[in-house]
Amino acid sequence: MRAIADEVRDAGEAARLRGRILAWEIQLARARNDAARITAKLEEGLALLEELEKKGSSGRALSGYRHHLAHHLTQSGRHDLTLPILDANLAAGGGSHGDHGCTWMMHAASVWTRDRPRTLALLREARDRDPRDLTDDFRIGAFDDVQDDPEFLQAISRR
Repeated sequence: MRAIADEVRDAGEAARLRGRILAWEIQLARARNDAARITAKLEEGLALLEELEKKGSSGRALSGYRHHLAHHLTQSGRHDLTLPILDANLAAGGGSHGDHGCTWMMHAASVWTRDRPRTLALLREARDRDPRDLTDDFRIGAFDDVQDDPEFLQAISRR
């Protein structure tokens, strides 16, 4: 797969393929419960992002890659690394890959503990951008200490 991605001439398409390959490798490492491999692949993913940004990549391919990398970093509890990636997508003119509620939830999880008002605003944005009730999605480790906080529940709930 990597050889195919390396042969693609369109930089955006090559980035998309390389990002997918890394995502699959991370998912495989998760399935095998291989923490060292997950860490190595996340570091590889961050290096690829740096390379893409240095080359001046932009548009949907870069936004999508940032989104997928941020997703995997969030799953690993690496909110410190996730936040600048998601902020870069916002600065580039959009929420992220598809602008759906889960993107905004991921962003809120990365902001939480640093900035309560911004976290609440991102949760409201998630609710407004996704027709589903995201209350169950809110019940992730990042928000353990505010699971029953009325202000947080009001921000995310459609009920």
